[in-house]
Amino acid sequence: MKYILSVLLIEWLINKALDLLFDYIAIKVKSFLERKQNKYPDCFEDSRRHRL
Repeated sequence: MKYILSVLLIEWLINKALDLLFDYIAIKVKSFLERKQNKYPDCFEDSRRHRL
């Protein structure tokens, strides 16, 4: 019983760590894209027009 609980705890901790890691990566990517869009606004506007 103790073994099962420790395995579940370790699995839960790994899942939490992965969630936090992916959230951190998503925030970094989003801020990078926003900075890129602010730096080159014309490129983003042109690409949006072509898609429509």
